[in-house]
Amino acid sequence: MIGTVQYFHGFSTGFLLFKAALLVTVIGAGFWWKDVVVEASFNGHHTKKVRFGIVQGFNLFILSEIMAFLSVFWAYLHASLSPAVELGSQWPPLGITALDVFALPFLNTIILLSSGGFITYAHHSLIANNRKGTLIGLFFTLVLALIFTYFQFIEYTQASFTFADSVFGSAFFATTGQINRPSFDTLFIVSFYSYFYF
Repeated sequence: MIGTVQYFHGFSTGFLLFKAALLVTVIGAGFWWKDVVVEASFNGHHTKKVRFGIVQGFNLFILSEIMAFLSVFWAYLHASLSPAVELGSQWPPLGITALDVFALPFLNTIILLSSGGFITYAHHSLIANNRKGTLIGLFFTLVLALIFTYFQFIEYTQASFTFADSVFGSAFFATTGQINRPSFDTLFIVSFYSYFYF
């Protein structure tokens, strides 16, 4: 966190500190996830109480994701359906050119939904003990996650507004960032487990 703040304020060591903290976090989380899977799958150390705690923790994580998405969509809808005088009483606000929703954002939506279909196929193949189907589903999920992340980067660089450009920029970048983060998480987690277990 300190490295990120330093980087945003122009300190020369900020980005290095941010990368070091991110690396330590990713390595620590990766080894923790590996240990949880090994203890549960191969060693059989998880009691019913531990399994219940893990399931409840996951359910709370999903609930927090739902609430986070709900909050940014609520902010967007609140600002767009009743634009304030400060926004020029119009949506998008005066001076902001919105992206064409039927161009790159539409393509990204199709890619995101397709990756969800492929990860579901991989999951069902895993349940059916179909190793080849699992690997194919994971491979296409990874490829689509990479493409999605790249197109998201293009979308960010082509936008004529920034995070600081009124509620429109804040709502846009907060919403698309929250959509991109699970894609990046999936990319990391599937890559990590594919490396260790396949």
